[in-house]
This record gives sequence, structure tokens and C-alpha cells, in this order.
Amino acid sequence: MIWPLSLWIEALRWMHHADSALEAARLGERRLALRRVALAGAPDELACSVRELMDLYTFENDSLDPRRADELRCELAARADTGGAGQEV
Repeated sequence: MIWPLSLWIEALRWMHHADSALEAARLGERRLALRRVALAGAPDELACSVRELMDLYTFENDSLDPRRADELRCELAARADTGGAGQEV
């Protein structure tokens, strides 16, 4: 399921419209939820997935959802503080 979501996300990003970017971010949330389960034992990979989702919330150097981007940034900081010891947010 992760692979098809990734393909849809990439296709939506190529459309280069704000609405498409928001849809890509919505699908990115779903992909991250699946990755949390699949990558539970790989904190570095999961941190990379969180960074990828943060990128999806950016369109033309503007944040589409600043609140969610901040939440993801805090999650990354918490992972770094704990050494990525499987913290779930």
C-alpha cells in the first residue's frame, strides 16, 4: 500500500498546483501512518519519512499547514533528543 501512495503523491506533486499539493500532503499522512507500523524498528528511516511529509506541506516555499509542519518538526526534535528510541507522537 505504501508504494501506490508514493506514486500518487509524486504524480500530484508534478501537477504543481496548491490543491494538488494539499492532496499529496493528505496522502502523505496516510503513508506515514503505514510507515510507522512498517518501520517501527527503524527510527532513522521513520525520521526520514517524517521529513518527507514535512516537505509535502510546502508549496512554492510557503507552508500549506504551518501547525502540522510544526508538529512534525517537534516530533523530529523529540526523536533526536531520545536517540530515535521508538517515540510515537
